[in-house]
Amino acid sequence: MINSIPQAPTNSIANPELPPEILHQASVQIYEANRQRYPDDPIYQLEQRLNFDDITHQCAGYSSHTKGVMHTIPRLVRVLFLMYWHNWSLRITERQVQNDLRVKQFAGYALHEFAPDSTTICRFDQWVSATCPRAFFDAILEQADQQFPHQRTEIQKGDTFAMIADAARESLVTLIRHSSQRLLRDIAEQKGWAYEQVVDLVGRANLTGEEEKSYHRMTAEERAEQLHTAVSTAYASLDLQGSKPNEAVQEWVGHLEKLLADNLHITWQADGQLGEVTRLPSKEQGSYRMGSATDPEATYRKHDDQDDLGYNISTDIPQPKSEKKIVLKYPEKYGYNNSN
Repeated sequence: MINSIPQAPTNSIANPELPPEILHQASVQIYEANRQRYPDDPIYQLEQRLNFDDITHQCAGYSSHTKGVMHTIPRLVRVLFLMYWHNWSLRITERQVQNDLRVKQFAGYALHEFAPDSTTICRFDQWVSATCPRAFFDAILEQADQQFPHQRTEIQKGDTFAMIADAARESLVTLIRHSSQRLLRDIAEQKGWAYEQVVDLVGRANLTGEEEKSYHRMTAEERAEQLHTAVSTAYASLDLQGSKPNEAVQEWVGHLEKLLADNLHITWQADGQLGEVTRLPSKEQGSYRMGSATDPEATYRKHDDQDDLGYNISTDIPQPKSEKKIVLKYPEKYGYNNSN
């Protein structure tokens, strides 16, 4: 269990000259006026439908770590729900609860009270994850099933992007170099060579760019030369695969070749030397483009204005609820079996 460090009370009255009951009454009136002005706002609709008593009961054990703190369990439960619902970061959650009238009212704070800071929210989130990780999901899903019985009985099918990759995005040049390094490691392992020996064959400086200036300080000509060098090194790495590459080498050969084809227009000179290398326009780039050599199966997915690096998961959810099934594109990667 993750223990929280008690904090000194921070929910002090902003204006000590006014009695607390006056401030609370003013807060109620302002909140009600805002609710009447925006009655169809989703947050007000949810406030009328959702009950957090069960979640609050499951989180009651956290009170021993918050003695003397004004951020009560019911308030923290609602704050955490808002963070999960909107997929906010800790700091954005803090700012939203403090500054947005609708959010602050939903969380149970009066206007003159301070929202919990990001550290307080983080501690509670960690405690919930360690102690009752399914509390929010199970309670909200049960209420949704009860309130929408007809929708519950409908078969739902979809193909949706819903899993973010645990890998940092890489720029194109970095991605080409990183992929080349991954390929060279597998080549070295198959041939029984030292990795450093393989790197020397293609040129360490070309493979790592360790002697280059910062990308943002490069001229357009220098950036073009950097890309050309990275591509040339990638092809030099591909040439080392040999006539009988093993499965690991073949996999990275495929990743690297697709990476180059998806992103670049490449010409070759009559003597077989690498010619011009230019980036393809966005509309001509390949589908399911790799975004990080740390996890080559993670690809870019664009949904409206949102551009994410991750995976597709196909869902097939029949009735009854106990038969829900999620089919992962790469189940073995995460220790799952689609037949279960």
